[in-house]
Amino acid sequence: MNEPFFIRLRGEKTKSSLSLGADDKEESLFAVLPPGVKTGEAFLRKANAFLIPEEGDCCAALLDDGGNVLFRFKGTDGTKDSAGSQAFPLFLLGPFLWGGATEGGMMRADHVQNLSRAGAEVVVAHCRAEPCRMDVLRAIARTRAAENKIYFILTTAAEPPSIFGPSGEELPSRKVPGGAEYLLERENLPPLLR
Repeated sequence: MNEPFFIRLRGEKTKSSLSLGADDKEESLFAVLPPGVKTGEAFLRKANAFLIPEEGDCCAALLDDGGNVLFRFKGTDGTKDSAGSQAFPLFLLGPFLWGGATEGGMMRADHVQNLSRAGAEVVVAHCRAEPCRMDVLRAIARTRAAENKIYFILTTAAEPPSIFGPSGEELPSRKVPGGAEYLLERENLPPLLR
């Protein structure tokens, strides 16, 4: 992945929100950055949160626009390698409640189901970038999105994100200055999750 990807988060204009990045239009911007791009770059100034790869095989940090770590992807699926991380991460970002998962967490249907039952409308998973495994990981992400009627974002440090909607459909991206953009809209979620 050589360029940033932006995920525009659009909610309902009538809903009041105290979540990170919400403005009067109930819209915010999440940026997935390739290695080496800094959050202070001019074209990133409108972003409310960032996913940044870190040193290590499957490590990344989710930061708010003030540089605070919201979630660190290092094995938070309840296994022995989850030391130092939350085992059940939920956080508000824009108009959505988000959950975090690592590769091990997304493999377990109960982990993503528990995040969804706790209210997560978007789950983001950061995984190792082994080309021979990406088709399998995309199939699992698509399944988790459809099973739980949520958005599922699969990221790696090497490839553009794959984003699946509540029906399991892969969302298209469109070119924008500085990268590409996806759109997540609250109206696409089932009524019980809105």
